[in-house]
Amino acid sequence: MEISSTGEGLDILMRCQASFLQNWMTFASWYSIQKNLPDANVVIACERSVQETEFFHWTGRCKVKFFQFQKDLSPISIASNRKLIRDDKPLEIEPHVMAAREYDYLEVGPDDVRSNTSSTFIFYNEGCGKFVVSEWIDRLDNPFNSAIKRFGTSSMSINEIAVLKMWEQMNVIYSAL
Repeated sequence: MEISSTGEGLDILMRCQASFLQNWMTFASWYSIQKNLPDANVVIACERSVQETEFFHWTGRCKVKFFQFQKDLSPISIASNRKLIRDDKPLEIEPHVMAAREYDYLEVGPDDVRSNTSSTFIFYNEGCGKFVVSEWIDRLDNPFNSAIKRFGTSSMSINEIAVLKMWEQMNVIYSAL
């Protein structure tokens, strides 16, 4: 099946872990997909934690397909068996990957956020502007509020600008959830 520019025909399986960091990162990734690929089928697979967590409640409120799995099991098999995905080869992404624009089969990515490549997907695990992921690992908040002012630089790529703008747009929604 051909994939449309709005993501119709595209299955995306986002694999994450239960943590403060991956909770907001997963939300940011999901939000970016909803904004730029609204017809894509998104499923979030969260590796089960031994500790009881208060993460990912937003998935129910946003009606996102979500399940937890044991570390030794295949999330693709689980999603396929539960008929959450259409085929057994979805696009697999991690929480630090965002959809920066509509689907382009010639430039799917993911590419580094610091590049000016017009890829559909970009990743920011090595930073975005002045934002450094490692400085947020143990923080109990997210970087969405005033993201451009806080993390912007004069030499940002088009992808960095796109990420920081989306972070600002999602701030109110994420805070309300």
